[in-house]
Amino acid sequence: MILGPHTWQEASRVIEISNQVQIPTLSLADSNPTWALERWPFLVQASTSNQDAQMKAVAAIVQSWDWRRVTVIYEEDTDSTFGRVMPNLLKSLQDVGAEIRHLVPLPPDATALSEQLMRLKRDQCRVFLVHTSLKLATHLFHEAEQMQMMEKDYVWITTNTITDLLYSVNL
Repeated sequence: MILGPHTWQEASRVIEISNQVQIPTLSLADSNPTWALERWPFLVQASTSNQDAQMKAVAAIVQSWDWRRVTVIYEEDTDSTFGRVMPNLLKSLQDVGAEIRHLVPLPPDATALSEQLMRLKRDQCRVFLVHTSLKLATHLFHEAEQMQMMEKDYVWITTNTITDLLYSVNL
């Protein structure tokens, strides 16, 4: 048996190989696409993450600090792993009276982040919710730091797709 990685992007690569040699893979990813179990019979979903509860918790943080405008930065992807939670997130934020100021989709290999960040920096919204892979978030935060957007008066909230893997980053 193979104990799979924590993200769907990583797990899908491992599962493809393990399925060819017929070795079960325990996926620790937040969620797997519904079609995955049909495509890979040796895939076993091991986590039971509740994305709806996570998004309500994020919205509760926004509400508790009385932040009214939030910019959502998320990763575009082909299997819509990140896109699947967006309806829950948007509804949860709207339920607490928060305005989604901007929805900023980033491709997984985003290289020109400084232009996007410069536009966001010029805006008055200083609360950012980031729902991306750890790799993209690391790049995003590095760029934001270079642009002095990690200073006082800026708020960065990350979802489990980032915080669950922070232990693996050399800070």
